[in-house]
This record gives sequence, C-alpha cells and structure tokens, in this order.
Amino acid sequence: MVILQFSQVGAGDIHLVGGKGANLGEMAQAGFPVPPGFCVTAAAYRQFIAEAGLWPAIAGELASVPAEDMAALEAAAARIRGLLEAAPVPAEVEAAVVAAYARLSGGRAPVAVRSSATAEDLPEASFAGQQETYLNVQGEAAVLAAVRRCWASLWTARAIAYRRRNGFPHEQVHLAVVVQEMVEPDTAGVLFTANPLSNNPDEILVNAAYGLGESVVSGRVTPDTYRLAKQPELKVVEKTLGAKGTRMCGQGGGGTVTEAVPRPDQERFCLDSGALQALVSLGLRVEAHYQAPQDIEWALAGGRLYLLQARPITTLARAVPKRSQPGRRLTRTERLVLDDILEHYPDPPYPLDYEAVTSGYETLLGFMRGVGLAVPPAGEIICMDELGIPSIRPAAPRPTWRLLALPWRLRTSLRYDPADWGRAEAARFTAVLADLRTVSPAHLTGAALADHIDRAMAVATELGQVRFTRYIGPMMIRGALVKFFIRLGGGPRKISEADLLGGLSYKTMEIDQALQRLATVAAAAPEVQAALLDLPAGQVRAALAATPAGPAFLQEVTLFLNQHGARTMKVYLPFSTSSWSENADSLWATLAALLRLVDPDAGETRAAAAAERYRQLRERVAARLPGPLRRAYLAGVDRFRMAHVVREATLYAIEEALALARAGGREAGRQLAAAGALAAPEQVIFLTLPELRQALQGQMPPETVRRTVARRRAARTAAEEAWRGPEYGAAAVGEGDLSGQPGSPGVARGAVKVIVGPAEFGKLQQGDVLVCNFTDPAWTPLFALAAAVVADTGGPLSHAAIVAREYGIPAVLGTRVATARLKDGDTVVVDGARGLVRVQTPPTLPVAGA
Repeated sequence: MVILQFSQVGAGDIHLVGGKGANLGEMAQAGFPVPPGFCVTAAAYRQFIAEAGLWPAIAGELASVPAEDMAALEAAAARIRGLLEAAPVPAEVEAAVVAAYARLSGGRAPVAVRSSATAEDLPEASFAGQQETYLNVQGEAAVLAAVRRCWASLWTARAIAYRRRNGFPHEQVHLAVVVQEMVEPDTAGVLFTANPLSNNPDEILVNAAYGLGESVVSGRVTPDTYRLAKQPELKVVEKTLGAKGTRMCGQGGGGTVTEAVPRPDQERFCLDSGALQALVSLGLRVEAHYQAPQDIEWALAGGRLYLLQARPITTLARAVPKRSQPGRRLTRTERLVLDDILEHYPDPPYPLDYEAVTSGYETLLGFMRGVGLAVPPAGEIICMDELGIPSIRPAAPRPTWRLLALPWRLRTSLRYDPADWGRAEAARFTAVLADLRTVSPAHLTGAALADHIDRAMAVATELGQVRFTRYIGPMMIRGALVKFFIRLGGGPRKISEADLLGGLSYKTMEIDQALQRLATVAAAAPEVQAALLDLPAGQVRAALAATPAGPAFLQEVTLFLNQHGARTMKVYLPFSTSSWSENADSLWATLAALLRLVDPDAGETRAAAAAERYRQLRERVAARLPGPLRRAYLAGVDRFRMAHVVREATLYAIEEALALARAGGREAGRQLAAAGALAAPEQVIFLTLPELRQALQGQMPPETVRRTVARRRAARTAAEEAWRGPEYGAAAVGEGDLSGQPGSPGVARGAVKVIVGPAEFGKLQQGDVLVCNFTDPAWTPLFALAAAVVADTGGPLSHAAIVAREYGIPAVLGTRVATARLKDGDTVVVDGARGLVRVQTPPTLPVAGA
C-alpha cells in the first residue's frame, strides 16, 4: 500500500507510516481536530530504494566510513543523497501521491510535508528532528519534490550518526512521509499535560505565540507561558508575557516568511481565558486517550483549535534531583557544603557552564578524598536535568580509615615550594595560552572549533588543579602553622590572613592600583569624569570618543585592558559571564565608583600601614623564637605569602583560558545561528559542551538543537528556585535583624546599598554598607568605599572576608537573605565579630495637629 489516509491508520501502525503518521491517524480516528491528510507509506520508500537498486551502494558507502570520522561521514552522506535524488521515483508511487494530493481541497491546498521515520516518536527514542519538514508546499510538483527531499533526509550525516549511536540498524529504519493540509494559525505553540520543568503531573504548561508553531518549537521567539493546576479546576497558577517580536507565516507561492508583530500585540497575551481553557481541556482529552502525559503541538485559526502532533513526554522519567527529602532539614555540614557551592557559583549555571562547574568542584572533592574523606562525584552534588535546570544535593563528607595517613599527606603537601610557579610553571602555562591566542575561532569550523574550545577548557581545568592541590591547599596548612608560631612568639592570639600579607604585591592588588591610576587620570579631565559619573555604562565609550580628552583616556584604558582585561565578574561560570575586554560596562561602573572616593590616596596610605604592621609583627615574633623555630617560622611565612601571590596569578590565568573558551563558544553560536540551528547566537549557552560539539559536527540536527534550546529557555525561569532551593533561608535574630558568619571584625553603621551586579556599582557612595549576593575579585575596588559588607553567601575564608579584613572593614557573610530582606536606604549596624546585622528603625515622628 503506497498511500494510507489518516482514517486508515492508528497508534499500532508505526511500521507502516512512522511515528508522526501513526499518531495523527490515531488522533483523527479518535475524533480529535486533526487537519486532514494522508501518509506516503514506508512501503513506498522501500519500493523506491529497491527499484532503483540503491541499497548495495548505500551499504558500500557506509562500510567504508569509520564511526569517528565525521568528515568522511559527511562526504559519504552527500553521495548517498545524490544517489537518491538522481534515482527515478516509481511511476506507481508518483501517481498515487498526485491522486491523494488532488483529494485534499482539489489539489489546491497548501500542505505541510513531514518526514515520519519508522523509529520515531517512540517512548524510549524520539528521533526528533532527524529528518526534514517542509511547510506551505503548493502544487503537485512541489509536493513530489518535498517527498523526495524527505526520503533523502534519512541519509544526512546527522541521521546516520544518530542511528549508529542508538544502535538502530540502517536497513531497519524506513521513512514514511506525512502530507497534511496547512493551518494558517492566528496563534500556535506547544502544550505539556504534565509540567516537565518540575516533573509535576498535576500541572499543565502551555507556550503560545503568534503565527506558525515552528517559531515556538525552534526558539525563534519568546512565547507567552501559562502554568495551570489540574485540580480542583483548571486554574491558572502563573502566566508570563513573552516578547513575541516576530511571527512565522506562509507566503504566496509557497514557503514561509517571518514578519514583525505590532507592538500592541507583543504587549498582550495571545490567548484569552476562553481559548486557554478550551486548549487545556483538549490536551487533557488527548492525555486520557493515550493514558500518559503528552507533548502536544497545536494551532488556533479562526477560533478553531487544531492538533498537529502528540508524543509522550519522555523527560518525565528523569526527575529533577531533590536536595533533601521532604521534612528533612540539612545538617550543619550539608549546609556548609551548600554555602560553599553558592559562594563560588552564586547564580545557577547554564547548560554550557555545567561541565566547567562540575570539573572545577571535582578538584576540591579530589583534595578531600586525598586527605581521607569520602565524598560522591561532583556530578552527584551539582546536578542538571535534561531541561537544563541545575540543583544542588549537598553531601556531608564522611571520614574513612585513610584519615590515619593525614599527617604524612600534610607533610608531603608542604614540600611544594610556591616559588616553583615563577621558576617553570608560569612560563609553561603562558606559552600554552599564547599558542591558543594565535588561533582565530572565526577561521575554525566543525570539529576544529570544538577542539579549540576543549583545549582552552582543558588549560583552565589543569590550572585549577595545580592551583588548589599545590598552592591553596598547602597554603591553608601553612597559614595554620604560621599562626601557631606567632602565638608561641608572643604575638596576637587573633590574626587573619590579611595581617600576613602587608607589603605584598599580587595580581588583584596590581589591578586595584591600576584602576585607581585610571580613576585619577579621569578625575583630571572634567568631561571624562562627567561621562563616567553621569551616563549609563553602555553610553560611556561613545561619549568619551566625542570629547577632547576622551581619546587619550581611551588609550589609557586600552593599555589597562591589555594587562588586566581578562578579569571577570563571575569567574567560575565561564560561559555566562564576560570579561572587561569583552564588555567594558562593569569597568566603567567600577571607575565611576572610584571617582566617588573622598580620599583617592587612602589606598596607598592603608597599604603602607599594612606593610609596616606586618614588618613589625614579623620582626617581633622572630626575635622571640629560638633558632630552629625562628627559621621554620620565617620560611613558613615567606612560603605562605608566595602561595598567595600564586593563588592570585593562577586565578587570573584561569580567567584568560576561560576567555579563550568563551570566544570559541561565541563563534560556535554565530555559526549555528547562520546554519539555522539557533534563532540567535547567544542561545548557544543553552547547549551543554558535549551537545555543542555534536551540533558543530553535524551529529545533532538543527531541528533538535532548536527544540532543545526552546525548552531550556522556557525552563530557565525555574532555575533560580531549583538552584538555591526552598530551604535556603536565614533565621532572624530579633525583629528584622539578620545573622550570618563572622567575616571581618569591627562594628560599622551606615545606609544600605543593595548591589546585585556591576551595573549598580555606581550606586555605592563612601560610607554605605555594601549588601550583595556575593563578591569576587572584580568587586574589590568597592571595598574602598564601603563602611561594611553584608553578603548572602560566603564564610571566613571567602573572597569578601579576606578583602574586608585587608581593608579593615567589618563583614557578615552567609546571611542567605540579606539582598531580599534589606533595601536601599535602610540604616544598619554591622557587627563583623558576632556575625550580626541589626536594622535600626527610625523614630516615629509626631503627626501634625495630633
């Protein structure tokens, strides 16, 4: 049988008409509103292959291509498609297709021609996007040509590679073709009869936009999103207005065109309550028919609803990892693990960040295992589901018998001399990074571009391992030993890392000093200072270029960026951040903050005082220790200080490596967007690194990339809650007060300024209390302005604590909710030694006439 009408097939006929055809026939026979159409059966495809004698040639091409050689596979696939496109279509098949098309509105109706593989839309393997779809096809010749292109699409390199990976024999996968009347919808989209973001079977999720649903499926537009509860009635729990800037629609003569959506339509929801209720009711009927949650494509045209496709929601089988069991509070150790992760990764990573996040955290876990603690792999602590939603499952380290060897391991780790970095290792990594910089990602494609990104990531990973295992880990041990010697020598009982770093030059200090020099240059030119202080960051560069003193200042900025431009705002989220060289907005904001310093020379004065305090401490303790202990103390403090220099140097080297990887990722986004796999280059961040490699090598087809990205973009709104978790909160101490971890001693009073990112650096005035989610090295200049620091994350060893102690200002960290509970203008007293933030309520003023 060459042709089967929808009324002749059902769910059990996948072997005849493929997954799409079988589902459409099943729904049509069940009375659902499916646009009419027919299937060109898999038998027609087999007849075509057999009569043209193509299989021996196809098998021969495939036998000669190694599985890992994508370039050879691309060439072989092109030759196979050439064979199919040159072979004659059996006359019987051609006549049957023409006759069936004529019965659809007299052969004049525009149709959609869709591939429907016999191993497609299965619960265990969707094969989504492995073959092609052609929309708004008009006329007999065009329909026949589209059928041939669908047959040929079974033999793209990506489809061949997909079958190889999933163990489907090529000779057992055949292709049917669905020909269906086009619906020119007013609104279209997708409906999930169970919420795939939360794996909640009691919720429904709907995406809707104007025009053809392909714009929603492919991620070309941001749709309206509706979340509904099934019980006790179909109630809208949440709805989010999408941008819906464009719509896709059919054009005269065939094919599709993208049009702009008028602004008033963009600013309203595209489904009214009646249409939404009717759509959801229809979706529940489909779910009841299949007795399983369904992913449904739908269209609304002229007030009528149509079903275009339905398939099982396979991702529900993989539940989003839960941080803890219901009703169980985190233990103190688990809470510390959670706080540490959130300090380093304050925002939920995107899929493209995920491999770097787990790789970086695995370095710490490896160190813990090395000292005798049992911890699970990083991928079991920092998790990400198929929709790109990350979550944290903190696991408390467990002691093992190997802890008995801890003294020997500590002694071994202290043998590392931090000076080795300057002697050899720094030069080696500098050479590797220089070599990577000679390669322009724009000149690479496919596997070569993926390899370039992998090389840069590998350098960052190795730097992280060297940094922690050879320098930071031993540095922590040396710090404890040095403090012990100081107490033996009659020094102060309470001493911080900052007390041991006075007079030391290291990367972050060099950057801060260079920033202050830039601010001093800016302050000497009124028009430059005005541009930095008065304009939004995005307008600063253009304004400077138009002023008499601006070009000279921009040259100074260029020199600064040549030395320090790799500094980033979120170091450990490599692809969802940017450096000063890539986006100077945060640099302008930082300079604006420095221009508000009352005493620009205070930094130099503070540094000189710190250097003198360290000199006196060093000499006093050394004078009171006997010979062997004195030598051990002096050697230990020197190595501790050198390790800090290396700690800062390696961090900046990691930033340089990640900037190179990020440049490769941006180029990959541009190439995938140009190939139609992404609606915009920046959407590349919704692919994981392995998926990016597959997409670049043609192993992940454009339609699959678009569908994956669209669903993850829609799911991103759930990422923040999943990342921090509902139990991430702080206990109040008194009315409105906050508690946290002591970070830096001292007491300070001031007005709150909540700073959530670089764009708000300009808000901070001298004497304000900086309240933020986290800080990293790029935030350091703000400490010169702040009277105190309060952060949601962090602990005594965090960046914020170390820098606050260096600047001599109190800090309370790990409050968890400071940025949510405090607001600009609140007056607070920060007690850094006790870890308390007290909110001062202003006195109530008498009412006039009372």
